[in-house]
Amino acid sequence: MISVIVPAWNAERTLEQTLRSILDQTMAPSEVIVVDDGSTDGTAELPILGQAPIRLIRQSNQGAAAALNTGIEAAAGELVAFLDADDLWSPDKLETQSAALATEAGLSGMFGHVEAFACPSSSAEDRARWDLAAASGPGWLVGALLIRHRHIGGDRFDPQLRNGYFVDWLDRLRRSGRRFSMLPTVVLHRRIHAGSLTQRKAELAADFLKLAHRAVKRRRAGSAPPRRDGNADA
Repeated sequence: MISVIVPAWNAERTLEQTLRSILDQTMAPSEVIVVDDGSTDGTAELPILGQAPIRLIRQSNQGAAAALNTGIEAAAGELVAFLDADDLWSPDKLETQSAALATEAGLSGMFGHVEAFACPSSSAEDRARWDLAAASGPGWLVGALLIRHRHIGGDRFDPQLRNGYFVDWLDRLRRSGRRFSMLPTVVLHRRIHAGSLTQRKAELAADFLKLAHRAVKRRRAGSAPPRRDGNADA
């Protein structure tokens, strides 16, 4: 059983295409949990949200990390995957990764490669400035991961981080002994547009400086930090 979590904020223009890439998987997920994080457009009214196995959860705007946490709490699957509301999956993403995980019982999760593409709404000037090849390759990204639910445990994304929450979360999981592998096949197609995180360099730099400080503190401590629920990592 696979649960897919899609955090969405003002994603009316892209969410349906994203959900289609999930529903058209060669291995269908058991549930698709869309967490509407206080959208002010028509995101929550899209007709596709009424299609099984999609389930909509609405909350006030708290950021993507909090939306992902809400989805994790609601997820019932043995395996969990995540996808941003403007990205797409390769058709065999879930089938390929779940098969790989089945052969390696000791792994917590499986990543895959990512390809970047320019949003059709992007201007010619923007496309000329972007190096899409630099945004492609091994995908250490939330949308490229399939993880065993039990290995998430009590660890949650930090809502205080607007951009680097996934890097921080993955570092904590690794420090607690979780193991991950990378498939050499493309599983994620990442949409690049003028408002995407890859374009907000100053904001990213500030958050990743925070992440670097946290990582250094963890390594100096010589042990994994406590979970957000107050319990020690297993």
